[in-house]
Amino acid sequence: RCLVIFLTTKTGSSLYLQTLASFARLAQDSVRMDQFTACRNEADVLQLMDTIFVKKEMTVKDIMSENLYSIHPDSSLKVLADTFYKYKISYLPVVDNKGVLVGEVDMTDLLKVGIPDYALMLGSLDFLSHFEPFEELLNMEDQLKVNQIMRKAKLTLKLDTSLIKTTLEMTKNNRRQLPVVEEGKIVGVVSYMDLLSKVLRA
Repeated sequence: RCLVIFLTTKTGSSLYLQTLASFARLAQDSVRMDQFTACRNEADVLQLMDTIFVKKEMTVKDIMSENLYSIHPDSSLKVLADTFYKYKISYLPVVDNKGVLVGEVDMTDLLKVGIPDYALMLGSLDFLSHFEPFEELLNMEDQLKVNQIMRKAKLTLKLDTSLIKTTLEMTKNNRRQLPVVEEGKIVGVVSYMDLLSKVLRA
């Protein structure tokens, strides 16, 4: 019913996204959309647009993934591996029955189960002619629980955390994903791919 064209610089991507989000909200409001399409000149459009708020600073809430997958601490490693495989993901927040974040786990944590302690201490296994790294993992995946390999979620974000701080925390701590928490409960996950697809290449 209408065509919106943006003229913006490369560095104006955040404001562009927020403006686009405002138009998206307008399109979902049938009453205001009718008012918008009824405008006959630029003065009418500007008068209507004065009532639309565009937030200038993007936050974690604007880019995080809300299609949230999580796992219970008492789940087996088999369930963990199956969840990673099914949803093509490599990170999961660990939550209790009330949705409270109690830890986090990723593919590296899972793969470490298949590496014997002596290998981690030696640092190199080049002298071995044969080694099956996943034998122990496959044998124990039904017995071992997520709470035995998960890490405490020491670094979390809030919904209003700025993207500048988010990027800094990711790069400084070498993280690909970070959980977003409000009042102790997990509400989303933000990843480095969210920053790429929703900010750098939006």
